[in-house]
Amino acid sequence: MSDRKPKPEHESAGIEGPEAGLIQDLTAVIAAASDERPDASGPRKVLIVDDEPSIRKVLEGLLAHAGYEVFTAANGKEAVSILNDVGPQIMITDWEMPIMDGLQLCREIRHSETVGFVYAIILTAHTDRVVEAFDSGADDFLAKPPRKAELLARLKAAARIIDLEAHLARQNREIHKVNAELTLLNRRLKEMAITDELTGLANRRVMMERLKNCW
Repeated sequence: MSDRKPKPEHESAGIEGPEAGLIQDLTAVIAAASDERPDASGPRKVLIVDDEPSIRKVLEGLLAHAGYEVFTAANGKEAVSILNDVGPQIMITDWEMPIMDGLQLCREIRHSETVGFVYAIILTAHTDRVVEAFDSGADDFLAKPPRKAELLARLKAAARIIDLEAHLARQNREIHKVNAELTLLNRRLKEMAITDELTGLANRRVMMERLKNCW
C-alpha cells in the first residue's frame, strides 16, 4: 500500500507556479460563495393595517397565537413608517381606510426605494374588483372578514414565496461576488502572461511582439 498522498487537482493536471496559485484562489472564491448560508430567522413579521381597532385586535391575537411577530397600523401612512422601521415580510391590509387606503399603500411600497420585498394581502368586501387590487401591487386577497383557516393557509403560501425570493436574492449576490473575483483573477492572469516572474518586467513574448511590430 502506497503512503503517497494524492496531489491537488491543479498539480495532477501539470499546472505549477503562479498559475497554480490562481487556480487555488479561484477554487477558494467559488467555495466561499457556495458555503454562504442564510441567517437564522426568528418568527415571521406580519403587519396588519386596518382602521377598525376591533379587526386589528382580533387578527393580532390570532396571528400572535400562531407564532407570528405582529405589528399594527391604522392606515397606509402609519404602515409605510413601520415597513421602513421594522421590515415586516408580510402585510395584511384593509382596502378602504382614511388618509391612505390599501391600494394606495400597495402602489406606494411597490415604487418605494426604501421598502424591501413585502408580500401584500388585501382584505376586501369588493371581491368583484380583485383585478384592481392585483394591478395596484397586491399579491393576494381575502374576503373580509377573513376565515381563520383560510388566513393561516394564505400566510403559509406567502412564506413559501418569501423564502423563494430570499433564496434567489442570495444566489444573485453569490453570482455577482464570483463574477467580480473572476474579473480580478482574469486581469492578474493577463498580467502574468506578459510579465517576467522574477524581474516584473515585460517578458520575452512581449519583446518578440514589439520586435515583430518594428519590422
